Amino acid sequence: MNDLMAIQQGIFRGLQSCSLFNTFNIVLARDFLATAEVKMSAIWQTPGPTGQQGVGLLVEIPSVRWPNPNGLQRQRVFSVCIYEERNINFTAASGNFGGGTFQICEDVADQLLDFLWNWRLWRASGLIPETTAIVPDRSHEGIIGMKVSVYVRQERTQPARAATPTIAVDDDNNVTLTVADGSAIYYTTDGFSYPSPKTDGTLSGEQAAILYAAPFMASANTIIMAAAFQEGLLPSQTAVAEIS
Repeated sequence: MNDLMAIQQGIFRGLQSCSLFNTFNIVLARDFLATAEVKMSAIWQTPGPTGQQGVGLLVEIPSVRWPNPNGLQRQRVFSVCIYEERNINFTAASGNFGGGTFQICEDVADQLLDFLWNWRLWRASGLIPETTAIVPDRSHEGIIGMKVSVYVRQERTQPARAATPTIAVDDDNNVTLTVADGSAIYYTTDGFSYPSPKTDGTLSGEQAAILYAAPFMASANTIIMAAAFQEGLLPSQTAVAEIS
């Protein structure tokens, strides 16, 4: 299981296990959104463990933010939305209706932030509140909504890629492609088409890529692009050379 899912599920199960939130229906967005028949209103209309209705919590699918485009650190953002239907929420119990929670959305959001603040989950250094940790959620007409967001910092390791090919051209315009790790090399000569095993020439203006097998001769003003591919690794960076 990856970190994103483990932390999301940890937040979901932690909320379900905390007595402070027993009056609320708590939904895991990954499961909820996969069920097309379920309406959003089910979040606040479905009773919580104590049988009360009117407020529901939705643990959102996490997102990833990259604070420094050239850095290795990324931030995984986790949000919980609180939705309150005022009429249901402030109606006393009657008959089979267990009554509303009588807890306002804003207070629940504040409790939720305390619950998440600096909580350590699945190799996380602790959940950190966003600068604006609680914001209104106006995504549903007639429903009071709040969103609580926290994040974890994680250092991203450089992904393993196939080695970048080297393009060598001699005085007679003979082209030799080599790669240090023995990966398969594909190349194109139109200066436009990406050199990959799946580049088959069927897209508009595309040239089919060629699997490199031996040195070849190129004409003047040709732009050679080459990339290497190996099972289990990301593609290499693209090497480019222009034949003069």
